[in-house]
Amino acid sequence: MNYEALYVNLLLKHGTEEKHKDRQYYERHHVLPKSMGGSDSPDNLVYLSGRVHFIVHYVLYKLHKSAEMATAFYGMCDLNRRPKRHRPLARQYHIARKAFAEHSHMHLQKYKDINSDSAKKQWAEPASRAKLLEKLMPMFSDENHPMCMKGKTGDAHPLSRAIQTPKGRFGSVREAGKAFCIAHNVISRRCKSDRYPDYYYLD
Repeated sequence: MNYEALYVNLLLKHGTEEKHKDRQYYERHHVLPKSMGGSDSPDNLVYLSGRVHFIVHYVLYKLHKSAEMATAFYGMCDLNRRPKRHRPLARQYHIARKAFAEHSHMHLQKYKDINSDSAKKQWAEPASRAKLLEKLMPMFSDENHPMCMKGKTGDAHPLSRAIQTPKGRFGSVREAGKAFCIAHNVISRRCKSDRYPDYYYLD
């Protein structure tokens, strides 16, 4: 497939130079990616719908097969920063995650050696390990420790965030998830999305 021609045709057909008044949601796209020397000038920017923007980055990855394009493509699956973004299908997410994993710089021997040396130095001296464990143990054994998570959920945990849902108030997304019989990360996404006004954080 001619991915270069497909990329150009997608931008010509769906891209607009200015924000479309009739379009409720749009995303800005760099025609020449910044990782390849593109700038933020108006000549290098087009506005696309979330769905087309996702497809465009998939085409860019297929065209270049680089670490930068794989990272950008996988970044399109991040719904936490932009809840309104196009929600990828399971197969699309799998392709994006696999591309990111295959082109990760952590596969390079240089970074493997850095991580290996760091781990060896960290645990080389038994005294350092014992000192670290001494600091960490209260988090697991002392229930009065502010970071102790043993037996603490919702309002009892110092780091939890209370939320409001159609079923009422919950001390955390995990408690709400149990009440709704769904995964807690689904509750979290709903609290961050404008599509679910009945779900929101209280703090």
